[in-house]
Amino acid sequence: MKFSEFGVKNPVTTSMIFVAIVVLGAFAYTLVGIDLMPKFDVPVVMVVTQYQGAGPQEVEQRVTELIESRVSSVENVDEVTSTSMEGISLVNVKFKWGINMDTATNDIRDKIDQIRKRLPDAAETPLLMKIDMSMIPVVIYGVTAKESWNKIETITDDKVIDRLKRIPGVATVTGEGGAKRVIKVKLNRERLESTGITGAEIVNTIRAQNLTNPGGHIRSGEMDFLIRTPEEFTSVEQVGEVVLRHTANGVIKVKDVAEVEDGLKELTEDFRMDGKQARGIMIQKQSGGNTVAVAQSVKEVEQSIKDSLPKDMELIEFLDTSTFIKNTVSNLKDSLIFGGVCVLLVILFFLRDFRASLIVAITIPTSLIITFLLMFLNDYTINQISLSSLVIAIGMVVDNAIVVLDNIKRYIERGVKVREAAAWGASEMTASVVA
Repeated sequence: MKFSEFGVKNPVTTSMIFVAIVVLGAFAYTLVGIDLMPKFDVPVVMVVTQYQGAGPQEVEQRVTELIESRVSSVENVDEVTSTSMEGISLVNVKFKWGINMDTATNDIRDKIDQIRKRLPDAAETPLLMKIDMSMIPVVIYGVTAKESWNKIETITDDKVIDRLKRIPGVATVTGEGGAKRVIKVKLNRERLESTGITGAEIVNTIRAQNLTNPGGHIRSGEMDFLIRTPEEFTSVEQVGEVVLRHTANGVIKVKDVAEVEDGLKELTEDFRMDGKQARGIMIQKQSGGNTVAVAQSVKEVEQSIKDSLPKDMELIEFLDTSTFIKNTVSNLKDSLIFGGVCVLLVILFFLRDFRASLIVAITIPTSLIITFLLMFLNDYTINQISLSSLVIAIGMVVDNAIVVLDNIKRYIERGVKVREAAAWGASEMTASVVA
């Protein structure tokens, strides 16, 4: 039996099927995520290698060219570009579209492992980064302060970043800029020359003293005690009391050859809002997460975070990508609704049949709403591409609806004419018999 015959002969069953489709589609619409673009893998892998203290030319000759020569031999590589800067090498490897990026990344990692020993000793292990749309921050805040500026890093870490990390859907929260506390050990050259102590010796001694070491276990009956030796510095004075050498005249401490002070790290980068120094707080969502939902969850705790900060500190929203997404999606929704209304008016104007126009108007949402159920089952999102496709699909739905409706009307009119002809023929035969 054809679908058309089934629909005509079983109108109640057909109606219930379409009601179920509409209900399931409407329910799925509330569950489908909203994002700017669909989830896809950009076929680019970035190899980042830090080589502190080296100039651009040295970085290129000893790091960049070596990495380029190896990654170029990886299968399906389309293009390799690089940038060598002071202290850092960036190599971008572009692959062909449609390949498995996890496999490609592993291939690059294998090639780099083969040349790891040939890299300079001072160069760090190359870091591989895949270009992921989820890496784009969902929300960026700026925290400004006046009296509390020297403690802004500690306060934002405790009261802002830790609070935001606990929000469902948030992957990472990072802080950029701001004043960073450091303990400065300013060496006295004359005292170093008189004692024969070198700067490297001081660095190694302080590093060796600032450790917390495990001490094993002690078992007492049914109890098992963990032993540890906490030797990390808790004050500036403890750094100055570190013993560097034992001599015949006594011990030489750090404070004897250097001045130890609690200060701020020298700024190499700055984050400003409205001309004021600030610390940037960048929030990234989990891969595949809903950008709008994560941003909404962040906004719900925003006021409570502001209330927990000191009075001289201010939390200011710098960027909210969900706002642009919601505006874009809203504009496409308006276009979708406007297109459907225009189709209804045009059909009503040309056909001049309200019932036919109403049928086409009902066909459009009924045919499209099932799409949201399929999107939910396939883990798709409502984005620019999917909504644009729905707008285009309206034309196809309307074309098919008009063709079907025209055929139905044609068959109905043909059936009416046959019945009229049969009735006219029967009356003529009756008249002739009477005569």
